[in-house]
Amino acid sequence: MKKNSNSTKRYRIAVAGSTEHTRMCVEGLLGDTRFEVMWMLTPEPKTIGRQKVLTKNPVQLLAEKEKIPIIFLKEKIDESIRSQITEHSPVDFLLVVDFGYIIPKWLLELPKVAPLNVHPSELPRWRGSSPGQFTLLYGDRASAVSIIIMNKDLDAGPIVYQKTFPVDPAWNQTDYYQLSFTMTKKILAEKIVEFAEGKMKAQPQPPDSPTPLARRLTKGDGFVSWPLLYEAMGNPAGSLLTTQPTSNLLLETSVALHSWPQTLVNACRALNPWPALWTMIPTHKGPKRMQVLSAAVDPATQHLTLKKVKIEGQSEANWNEVKNVISFPSS
Repeated sequence: MKKNSNSTKRYRIAVAGSTEHTRMCVEGLLGDTRFEVMWMLTPEPKTIGRQKVLTKNPVQLLAEKEKIPIIFLKEKIDESIRSQITEHSPVDFLLVVDFGYIIPKWLLELPKVAPLNVHPSELPRWRGSSPGQFTLLYGDRASAVSIIIMNKDLDAGPIVYQKTFPVDPAWNQTDYYQLSFTMTKKILAEKIVEFAEGKMKAQPQPPDSPTPLARRLTKGDGFVSWPLLYEAMGNPAGSLLTTQPTSNLLLETSVALHSWPQTLVNACRALNPWPALWTMIPTHKGPKRMQVLSAAVDPATQHLTLKKVKIEGQSEANWNEVKNVISFPSS
């Protein structure tokens, strides 16, 4: 059911984004009669998988369903995109959700009221493109969804509204973002209207964040060398050799947490499903990639205990069922 308002004001809003999270936020606005979505900016369809299937993202699919004009972009927001945007009616707000592109100054200045961004962290903590992963990796017990006014600095604009929530210690990154954007969908329209009507004042952020940049992750960020993983399990690893260094992300986190086993447990959740916590184990058939899907810290010994793993070419299994495939050097 669409929400009604005594106010005759209807806010025109443009949206930039590409993911399911963007779609959720837009649906919250489409269900409110105080908003009209004028156009949506999103990447053009991409080929996915080995079959190279041309695939539309969730934003494009929603725009087509709701008959909202779409502006496609390739690698960046350039002058050709600018001319398309200026052909449309002016807007009161630009809403950016899960976009991943640099917003040029001219686009930030386009909306009459403000360019807004939904950022799923308790800003100024975890500025950057992977706030949920870093929140979980560093073991934060609480987080927030922040609605901010965008400026030239990354996630550093004034905060319009912030809603905090506890972080479940069992969450992976999918759980974190699902909760964050489900919450946002429910409150977004009301908070934008309150801001537009002057009922909320944006509060400036401090220039510096108390946390490292929650940068975009790579596959290598989830790699832990087998000797370090083995040692975390309470075993001497001096005789084990590796030519692959453990990721700097994991090493830096362990320094902050003062615990290598706890860092690996957090990484199981924070990096799941991608890039995953993984290693290369020595087997009688040569090195094989192994993902660590779940683990715990033994409260008595403070050692790492592996629970669920997945060795390449095999199904997910309990560690105790597959650990005999490991090949150790003879003493």
